[in-house]
Amino acid sequence: MRKIILSRLVGASLALLLSVNAASAANYPDKPITMVVPFSPGGATDQLGRYLGQRLSDKLGQPVIIENRPGAGTVVAAGHVAKSAADGYTLFLSGSSGLTLNPAIRSQLPYDPLKSYTFISHVASMDLLLLGNSQTREKTLKDVVQTAKADPKALSYGSFGVGSTSHFAGEMLKDAKDAEIMHIPFNGSSQNLTALIGNQMPLAVDTIVASLPHIRAGTLHPIALLSAERSALLPDVPTVAETGSPGFEIMSWFAVVAPAGLPEGIQKTLDDSFREIVAEPETREKLLGMGLTPGYASSDQLQEIVEKELPLMKRIAQTAQIQVQ
Repeated sequence: MRKIILSRLVGASLALLLSVNAASAANYPDKPITMVVPFSPGGATDQLGRYLGQRLSDKLGQPVIIENRPGAGTVVAAGHVAKSAADGYTLFLSGSSGLTLNPAIRSQLPYDPLKSYTFISHVASMDLLLLGNSQTREKTLKDVVQTAKADPKALSYGSFGVGSTSHFAGEMLKDAKDAEIMHIPFNGSSQNLTALIGNQMPLAVDTIVASLPHIRAGTLHPIALLSAERSALLPDVPTVAETGSPGFEIMSWFAVVAPAGLPEGIQKTLDDSFREIVAEPETREKLLGMGLTPGYASSDQLQEIVEKELPLMKRIAQTAQIQVQ
């Protein structure tokens, strides 16, 4: 008798929980939504977050408040969101830095990239470039590889920080081409590109967003794109994959996630909204103007991206001995 009563209580509790979740999803959203951005105001991620937030607000009829939580290479924001309520009112504009790079180089994180979040949508990516300056003799990737193999101490490249996407990209390129090029880290793209223009080193890896004004001004020249396909912004620049390394691809990408345990109905509402937003011609024009490439992937596809990229980044980190305490 006791077992029957207990079984009925459990069943009733489960039914109540499901009905509450269903009601919550049906009424969602009924108050403002907060989108956490892991960087300070003004940068590409912040601009993307503010645009997506406004469009999501237009779709759902509730304000979307952007909350900037910079610090520790996105760890501060990621840890905060991981501990937030899974009710759909806290979203996180995350991406490759938080979901695949930090877990590869940081031994202790306040979140698990696969267990702490409900994946919602992949929304955009940002191309990375290998660049030279006006005094760099190597004009093509073939030239770079030939010089590096002839003299392993001849070349160096700058990145915008230890453990950054540009650092991983540079090390992946070295690995793919079996070439030795010394890494020089800087604190951000501005310092990295200023040093390259000043010929403190002959090469750098940086984003197309930061590099494009200097390329157009003629102070820097693009050598190769590190993404899978050529960029509409620089259609004449070849990819690494075109130069004897098929399948080579690394870029910064952006995705929206929420705390783990988000009700399925709310997840679907958000995923459908971002799918529609990314498909809009206005969004494509806006993001291309920021130097970003719009690109939607569903929650399941986003999880596949993270699961595929995580072991690759861990291997690169181990090979190159990239570690941040």
